[in-house]
Amino acid sequence: MSQLRQDTLTGRWVIMAAGRQGRPNEFALAPASSTDKDDCPFCPRHEDRTTPEIMATGRDGTKDRSRWRVRVFPNMYPALGLPESEGQEATQAEYSETVPGQGIPAMDLFPAEPGQGGHEVVAYTPDHEGSLGSLNRDHLTELLVVIRDRLTALEQSVPQVLHVLPFCNHGPQAGATLAHPHLQILAAPLIPALVRDKAANLAEYLRRTGRCLLCDTLEAELRDGRRVIAQNSSWVALAPWASCFSYEMRFVPQTHESRISDSSIENLADLAQILKWALERLEKIHQNLSYNLIIHSGAARGDGTAGGDAAASPSFHWHVEVLPRLSRLAGFEAGTGYAMNSITPEAAAARLRGEG
Repeated sequence: MSQLRQDTLTGRWVIMAAGRQGRPNEFALAPASSTDKDDCPFCPRHEDRTTPEIMATGRDGTKDRSRWRVRVFPNMYPALGLPESEGQEATQAEYSETVPGQGIPAMDLFPAEPGQGGHEVVAYTPDHEGSLGSLNRDHLTELLVVIRDRLTALEQSVPQVLHVLPFCNHGPQAGATLAHPHLQILAAPLIPALVRDKAANLAEYLRRTGRCLLCDTLEAELRDGRRVIAQNSSWVALAPWASCFSYEMRFVPQTHESRISDSSIENLADLAQILKWALERLEKIHQNLSYNLIIHSGAARGDGTAGGDAAASPSFHWHVEVLPRLSRLAGFEAGTGYAMNSITPEAAAARLRGEG
């Protein structure tokens, strides 16, 4: 029987419809194709094909630029960037007038802001065929430290930035446009709606109970056990109660921390351990899988709204999500905002643990 479930962190409802797994599909997801290494701009010895490098690890004092483990550079096609004053001021001026004959500020009807911020690419391995799951623990820890430090640097170097989102689009169904393993870091002058929703729910739960929603959720999930995928001394990997995606995973630190910038190297090493294990399990079950990995950290500053200020407060509990792309968005989901999942998180967690 189908069931409606609500995710208390986001407030979103999900339809669990396990019976839909057996429906026919004449339009299977296309397999991933790979750019030839000789043409790949992110492969070693092609460093001159990217924008000027911001930083790199793994050179160990050598001058050989093709030696690196993790390499960071500005996105050549940025979604957000540093102000180019004239064009962005013109955008604002275009909507600064009132609507003729009505006296209504046009900004009330056509809100717009300059697209100021930052957009960086992190090539996280020189191996063209690699993935996050293929990195060893030390390499993955190094990557997480780079992400933490770049997030802090972007917050401090671009005054307009309120929130920074590190994310990985792995595979064509997840939005990747280049095959070489990489992730992106996007610094924005707005706090995303999903982060605001999560922050508002965390703040409201704290107001009502004096406790953290995610901390209490972890405690309850560990007692129940059915949706726990793995745990170590610092982290728990869960299949969320109301998973929007089949085999969705949420990684939560057991000690309350608001932002990734609060995390020690030791804590990030524990995250690397559990993340590597879970991704290896996921990739073993679903070969050539596309997925998004998203880090939701607290905002750099509030924006004067309840949700935005909550996102920058200590009540936020940072976490990591892996969202496998095993099905397509269809009309019901697009028209309602509900997600529809054909495998229960209990079944997904059991299979990821190796029990099914």
